[in-house]
Amino acid sequence: MGTVYNRGSPAKPNWWFRWIEPGGRRRYQKVGPDKALAKRLLAKVESDILAGRYDVATGREAPPAPPRFDVAILAWVEARRLTHRAARADIGRAKNHLAPFFRGARLDEIGPKDMKRFIAQKRGALRPQTIINCLNLVSRFYNDRIEDGEDLRNPVARLDRATRRAIGPRYDPKKTPFLREKKDIRAVYLALPVLAPDQPFRAMFAVGAFGGLRTDEILGLPKANVDLARRVITVDCTAKGPVKDDELRTVPINDTLLPILREWASLAPAGDMLFPPTSGRGKHVRPHTLHKHLKLALEECKLRALTWYQATRHTFASHYVQDGGSIEKLAMILGHDSITTTQRYAHLSPDRFDQRDYATACVDLSEPTSAKPIEPAVVEATEHVAEPAPGYAGVTIAGSEDEGQKGPSKKGVSRRHVATHLPA
Repeated sequence: MGTVYNRGSPAKPNWWFRWIEPGGRRRYQKVGPDKALAKRLLAKVESDILAGRYDVATGREAPPAPPRFDVAILAWVEARRLTHRAARADIGRAKNHLAPFFRGARLDEIGPKDMKRFIAQKRGALRPQTIINCLNLVSRFYNDRIEDGEDLRNPVARLDRATRRAIGPRYDPKKTPFLREKKDIRAVYLALPVLAPDQPFRAMFAVGAFGGLRTDEILGLPKANVDLARRVITVDCTAKGPVKDDELRTVPINDTLLPILREWASLAPAGDMLFPPTSGRGKHVRPHTLHKHLKLALEECKLRALTWYQATRHTFASHYVQDGGSIEKLAMILGHDSITTTQRYAHLSPDRFDQRDYATACVDLSEPTSAKPIEPAVVEATEHVAEPAPGYAGVTIAGSEDEGQKGPSKKGVSRRHVATHLPA
């Protein structure tokens, strides 16, 4: 861990010792002419560093060593369960990916090299977006502790741009599946259980597939937020609390969704929620119940497996753009805080290119065509033969209605009126 060395001469020794702290920082200390003292001090520093209780720079008791990463991050994400919308997903990322990889390492021992190893190991096993979400979680975790006064450095903030790019694209909408045909949307809807007071799944599917609401927004939708007279749904809460980004929005009820909601309004059980729990327990329909019924419907229709999000919200956004809807209005309907997020659907727009785009940078590559030359022939002229105009090496038609015009007749060349001009 450390070394004693002489920076003077054999006649006038000047002993120093150096060591490396757990975080990788090199430290140096001057002692003087006594080599034995330098060795004793180095041994003391090494033992105290291993014990994590001494700060050589100040000579005072060092603060407690930072906790282990796996223990600290699991406690941190658990504490956010009631205050953060994505806490459940963050807990999964911490438990399944981050804590196992960094198990046993202290917070001050993790640096950019460790994050690069994490990226390299997970690149083949996880999607790029999942890796990015894990890095963002680690970054927020370290920033929170730094803001609380801990002497730490954020390992994610020190990653270079090339490393971040090597992770891969965040999201490829062209590869995200959805119900591409309108007949498939109809088939899945009809394959779900018929609407009944304890079977709201057709109506829930319709709110997602024809209104674009998120799953949690559907589960936590109050009856008072659905205005059938004005044909709008007000989205201001979810089953887990506030909406994403805390932004209220209104969603139009289109012609397909309106009769479905009217039918469900006549069947819905009493209560404040538009879709109360079907089991009679809890406050909302459980998400896994939705997934179960959707899976059965897709199997009955012989369609590929889709998540609830892909079959509803992503399907709605894709068909909205395909039918000519504007990206700007779609961003408001979906509740995106940035139009950049909605641009993922721009490739589906039928008006993405107009006729001017198709006519730009074009080149005529057809082979040139030329008229077959007429073989010169000497015939007996019966009429006056006129000399052709200078510069025109062709035939001159004379004695017709178009006397004086140059060029062959549309109906062919008559023997009676052909004279041949031969070059001298």
